[in-house]
Amino acid sequence: MRLLVFARRHVASRVTNVECGRRGTGVGDRLGNKGGVVVTLRLHDTSLAFVASHLEAFQHSVGGRNADFAAIAGGVPLGKKGADLLSQFDHVFWCGDLNYRIDPAREAGSPGGRTTIWSNQKSRNSCTV
Repeated sequence: MRLLVFARRHVASRVTNVECGRRGTGVGDRLGNKGGVVVTLRLHDTSLAFVASHLEAFQHSVGGRNADFAAIAGGVPLGKKGADLLSQFDHVFWCGDLNYRIDPAREAGSPGGRTTIWSNQKSRNSCTV
């Protein structure tokens, strides 16, 4: 897993306190198939954390995903000792393959077994699963 954080030249000199860390949550918390990588920094007087994660898969594994999230948020030793990522940084940007899924019941007779879960006829926008 990789996480790259870029800064434009005109602000790069104002980026300080850059730290990097990682937390595995895969098999035995060691295998690199799941987990997160974190980059933290300070820009001017604002502390920022960037997290890229790959959480447990499968529709039925919400508890596992939540546990992975908690392990990453509280288990990457960056910043203040004993504080988790969410409570010690001004802004946290969390991205990645979070594996949270929506599995709506399929309607019989709908095209391709798809169900429209949101529609705005006026603007012609829709979300179909």
